Order: sequence, then structure tokens, then C-alpha cells
Amino acid sequence: MATRSLDVVRGLRDAILAGVYAPEARLSEMELAERFGVSRTPVRSALGILATEGLLSYRPNCGYVVRSFTAADVMQVYDVRATLEGMAARLAAERGLDAALSARLEAALEAGRTLCTAHRPEAALAERWGEVNEAFHQVLFEACGNPYLVEMVARARAMPLLRRIKMQWHDRMAIQRGQDEHADIAAAIRARQGSRAEALLREHVLRVGRVLSENWERTQGPGGRPSRLQSVA
Repeated sequence: MATRSLDVVRGLRDAILAGVYAPEARLSEMELAERFGVSRTPVRSALGILATEGLLSYRPNCGYVVRSFTAADVMQVYDVRATLEGMAARLAAERGLDAALSARLEAALEAGRTLCTAHRPEAALAERWGEVNEAFHQVLFEACGNPYLVEMVARARAMPLLRRIKMQWHDRMAIQRGQDEHADIAAAIRARQGSRAEALLREHVLRVGRVLSENWERTQGPGGRPSRLQSVA
């Protein structure tokens, strides 16, 4: 039963994010059970999980409906991420980096420098930048020394809404700017400048949030509601 529920969760999540179900659409347990070839029990469990993730809303006398997201929702999540990740950068600077973490930080920066001079299609650049960017931020999370903070950051970054927004801003200029910001953040951390590292990282995350929020607003359908959630290419 657990496996069937997870299959329904994955399938329904992908369908919602792909725009198969429009915002405010009511989800019928019976119809979903027929679609996925399961009983209503795993469907009911999957709906509860997706509501916890924030993709669905439960309404009395109606049931589960697909949640509508706005540009403001995206920005509010990034406000939270900026605060949490900025704190991680400050703690990392105050604690200092050991040799292993320092080497990993430099490796991420070097990978970014190499990428900025690489001759490859922008789609390939964006995919590789995602890996480089993740490696850089993971060093800071590990260096902060606060597992509770790391857990909260992970929860904020794992929201399906944010994982699947199409990163249309990942062109060469945007990647270079991100790399420059990484270099400034790394310099502040190595100099043990906690407040500066926090401010730089916070602005780094907020800038991304602003761009994604603006892109989201441009993709909204009639009536100010997003026409679909775009998947990462």
C-alpha cells in the first residue's frame, strides 16, 4: 500500500506541476483512483501528502483543490530562504572553514570560473550551473554547524513549487553575476566577516527570488492566476 501511495504522489505531483490540472480544479478521489489504477485509499493518502507540500488545499464540503500560486507566494518563500541561508553564511564565517570545506569551496568557485568561459549551449550551461551553484551552497550549509538550521533550509528549498519553476534567467550574463556574488560571499567567509557574509548571501537569494517572481508573473493566466507550473528543463 505504501508503494502504491508513493506512486500516486509522484504521478499526481508531476501532473499538477505540468499543468494537467488547472489552479482551483477539484480533485476527485474516484477519478484519480481510476486514472492510477488503485483503490481510493492510496489516493486519499497521496492527496494528504500533496496538501502538506503545499500543492493542494482542502476545503470543507468540497475536498482537495489545486492550489493557486502567485508571484507573491514565490517571493515570500525566498524571503524565508534569504533569512535562513544568510544566517548559515554568518555562522560559517564566524566558525571558520576547515581545510576540507575550504578546498570544496574553492573547487566550487573554480568550477564556476571555468563555466563562465566555457563554449557550450546555454541549456547545457544552465544545467551545469545548477550543479555548481548547489555545490557552493552545500559547503556553507555544512560549515554553519547548526543541524536544525540546515534542516529548515532543506525544507524551504525542497518545496515542489520552487524545484520545478523554469529557470529562464539562466543565461550567460546571469551565470556570471551569480559567480561574482559567490566569489564575494566566499571572500567574506574566509575573512571571518559574519555580518557581511550574511548580507551578501541574503541579497544573493533575494535577487534570485525577485527574478523568479517576475518570470512567474509573466506566465500567469487570465484572472491573475498562473496558467501552469513550468518544469525545469
